[in-house]
Amino acid sequence: MAGANGTALIESEKRFARLFAERHSLEPPVPVEDVLRGFAKIEIDNLPGSADAIVLRKTGSRPLVVVSTRIASNRRRFTLAHELGHIVLPWQVGSAFCHPQVTYIARDDFHVELEAQANRFATELLVPERWLAGKLGNHRDKLAERIVQIANEAQVSPITASIALGSVYAFQAATCITDSTGKKYLARSETCLLRREHAWWSDPESVEAIGGEVTRKQLGTFTLHAVTFGSPGSAWVGAPAQDSKAILKQIAESLPVSQREHLLKQVSGVVGAANNYQEGHSSAEALLRVLYQRFLGHQELKSISQHPLFANFLSAKAHELHERRVNKVSGRI
Repeated sequence: MAGANGTALIESEKRFARLFAERHSLEPPVPVEDVLRGFAKIEIDNLPGSADAIVLRKTGSRPLVVVSTRIASNRRRFTLAHELGHIVLPWQVGSAFCHPQVTYIARDDFHVELEAQANRFATELLVPERWLAGKLGNHRDKLAERIVQIANEAQVSPITASIALGSVYAFQAATCITDSTGKKYLARSETCLLRREHAWWSDPESVEAIGGEVTRKQLGTFTLHAVTFGSPGSAWVGAPAQDSKAILKQIAESLPVSQREHLLKQVSGVVGAANNYQEGHSSAEALLRVLYQRFLGHQELKSISQHPLFANFLSAKAHELHERRVNKVSGRI
């Protein structure tokens, strides 16, 4: 999201976390337990259900944070930062956590938003965007290993680090952390255009074929998958002799007549949408990368995207669209 002048908007809780860290001279690894003790009492105890922690308030007394005994150390640090957010964010005081009527029940969407705010506060406090950007730079190689190194330095979980990095990548990147139960934690840069429906971590060959580098890191029961994009690699086939319409016509001949018109309209829609992404405007090669990312995982168009001439079609289309854009800018059309 961006403001009227094109600069990124920052959520209030993230801005507050930055001011809070500056005021208390905090930088990773943040001594979060010591910081929280300045605002609340902390007890470690068994908690019912799946709760990691709760905040108990009483008028005239310091809040009490009760933390579950079963959570791991890095997750515990995030939990403490999360509860700190509930305590210090000014607009959360007097909300769902210290309402005078014990029968008061917050609306579900209200509660979810409060939790999301505390998560964003905790993430920015423990792994600040500016610190992350400095650590990562523009180096895209071995991303999974680098994420683990950054997480260890900040003493947070790789899940926290990978989610936080989603807003600071200076290149196209995506991560997926899977566990033994099949649960997934997904994050990606704003410039990464892989379709959310495409499970690239279980199909690395498809992204490696278009210049993606897939790396993995095993972390106990978790697996961290990361992909970054450089050049399109083997997908770059040069400018074909035929134009894209002629190639697509040949591909269409292999399609069932009853589906042909619908599928070709779908292809035009994907191409048109991809051509609007700023990430593809610098060159035909960049546009080709965008086109491939938008077609990956598009199950309805699988019969087209797996055709032997599909790479030629996309390459020709990328050349044609880029040339048209250049001519338009130069005033030739």
